[in-house]
Amino acid sequence: MDLNSQFLTTAMDFRSFHNETDSGLKDDGYGQELPLHHCTLCGKKAWFFMDRAVIALGCEICAQDGYPVHTTVDNRLLTCPPDHVRVDGRSLNAQETEQLFPAVHTLHIPGVGGYFFPSPTELTIRLCEKPEGVFLTCWIDHGVSPQSAGYAYVVLPCASAEETVAYAAHPGMEILANTPDLQAVQGSESGLTGYVFRKPGRLDGISAQTPLILMTHEEKGTLSLSACDPTQLQAQIAFSMEKPLSALQ
Repeated sequence: MDLNSQFLTTAMDFRSFHNETDSGLKDDGYGQELPLHHCTLCGKKAWFFMDRAVIALGCEICAQDGYPVHTTVDNRLLTCPPDHVRVDGRSLNAQETEQLFPAVHTLHIPGVGGYFFPSPTELTIRLCEKPEGVFLTCWIDHGVSPQSAGYAYVVLPCASAEETVAYAAHPGMEILANTPDLQAVQGSESGLTGYVFRKPGRLDGISAQTPLILMTHEEKGTLSLSACDPTQLQAQIAFSMEKPLSALQ
């Protein structure tokens, strides 16, 4: 599938699949000796695919189980030497198996692309050598039993190290909201704006009377949009706008 010039906004509300209270599974274990366990982990996520960037937002990440909670940013088998990976423009120390970076703005992995963190973000990077090669895992640590934790970062597929730094200097996008009720991102260069209304609300001249996902595209003085009900549970979705429309899909 060719995704050039294709734009998308998507979202999810997640709960751990180990939580049998919601799934209805009985506490009789998986297979032999792997018992099910209660897990209260939950949160809200959204992704905004805009031209050369994917903006990932998360909020209301909560748990009450006494365990650390992480958001994995990347996890892969490296196709380059570990010291070719760059954090804020500096080579990763290949001799350290686990490294903590307290305030990261950019991460670049050759052959993969770049990551941009709009706000300085604490990032942990682990290197693990296996028969296949060196695996890199990096994550955002939300702490033990977090309450309303969140994150925001931008994925730049196939971007070079130089392109990642240049994007960080001039992102061309703005996070309009990252709350439990509304997540939204605007691309100033692309003219794209994505909205995830989990409840009725209003932002940027748009009023949502029902939960919905909406994406708009302003180009040459006209505005196109697409809207959907990702829950597929509502008989209809409703919203109003204070802008002229050129097309509705």
